[in-house]
Amino acid sequence: MNVALHIEGLSARLGTHTVLDGLDLSLEAGSRTGLIGANGAGKTTLMDCIGGQVRPQTGRLTFDGAPITDWSSHRRARAGLARTFQRLGLLPELSARDNVQLALRNGPRALRQRRAEEALAGCGYDKSAQALVQQLSLLDRKRVALARAVVAEPQLLLLDEITAGLTTDESQDLLRALDSTRQLTVLWVEHNLQLLEHGTERTLLLNAGRIEAELPSEGLAEQPLVRHLYLDGNT
Repeated sequence: MNVALHIEGLSARLGTHTVLDGLDLSLEAGSRTGLIGANGAGKTTLMDCIGGQVRPQTGRLTFDGAPITDWSSHRRARAGLARTFQRLGLLPELSARDNVQLALRNGPRALRQRRAEEALAGCGYDKSAQALVQQLSLLDRKRVALARAVVAEPQLLLLDEITAGLTTDESQDLLRALDSTRQLTVLWVEHNLQLLEHGTERTLLLNAGRIEAELPSEGLAEQPLVRHLYLDGNT
């Protein structure tokens, strides 16, 4: 198995609260993996530890064979690790194209503009590339955020509740946009189990800071453990 990301013994605390507790995880290159868990299970903290926004207390992270535990988030991004955030982090006063361009550091301006526009189109964005982000719908802002994450052609993409706030139809539209990421390794935190059933091959259930189970995404909502630890825990 060609492993894109390997995590061993990852522990993280927020204040005095242990959020992740000796977590182990491996992602095969090219795989699409969902991540679910009740509120407070540590999903976003795990994404932050992988992305470099949070430094764990213990554990080792290896990305594409390189030990990245001590790397900054910027160095991880340059190595091919990209993510979206629950708060999209877009600059509302800039255009869609300019927001995407921010992820491109090298090359002539015209080339960067073209690559940004291609990424936007690949994510289903059909408005003017010069439209200001503050004028866009939530769905189109999500498309811009996704385009910004993939424009530099990363190897690993972390999606943190990318469909939050969208209607069912809009979520389905964004799921189709995610088809443009098929060549990437994807770890996707998502509350909509139907989307994970269609957009991932397996789903990890996070509970009390550890991976409780690895399940096939097909028929996910019918799994007894999912109903007990996740669905019932969020009602």
